[in-house]
Amino acid sequence: MVSAAGHPVDEQTRASLISAFTTPGSPFAPSMYRDLEQGRPVEADQVLGDLADQGRARHLATPLLDAATVRLRAHNARLGRSQ
Repeated sequence: MVSAAGHPVDEQTRASLISAFTTPGSPFAPSMYRDLEQGRPVEADQVLGDLADQGRARHLATPLLDAATVRLRAHNARLGRSQ
């Protein structure tokens, strides 16, 4: 989507970012993930929902973002809070 928004990422940078976030034992983790793991509410609509909206505005399909947003909304509902 960054390319669709006019901000292309070169393949080397993309590969480095993917590696940093997916290598087992990596110290890098998004704060939303840390909140989720610790059973705290997460900013589902503010982060993933907005990202999906931005994608759809650029005529991109966002099924994984939509599914993740729904899942995180359910997480928040289970906690009795909405973020």
